[in-house]
Amino acid sequence: MRYYYRFLLRTAVGSGFRERRQVLLAARRLVVLVSGREKARTLHEVLTSEPDEVKYPIHVLWPVLDKITWLVDREAAGQLA
Repeated sequence: MRYYYRFLLRTAVGSGFRERRQVLLAARRLVVLVSGREKARTLHEVLTSEPDEVKYPIHVLWPVLDKITWLVDREAAGQLA
């Protein structure tokens, strides 16, 4: 998730963001890696809150959730139960 956030935040203000977003949405498969206890709260909020692309840029992928494979370690998944 960290790389993805960096990617979106870096490109959101620059030109070409729409094109990059379209590339992500057009991908056949996407993999999101989330690791570490410090990500547990954010991951919980991302997965349980209403989509908000400003607060959580990963929400731009919600239209293609069926294409996403989530790789989450135990520490990051701590608040999902």
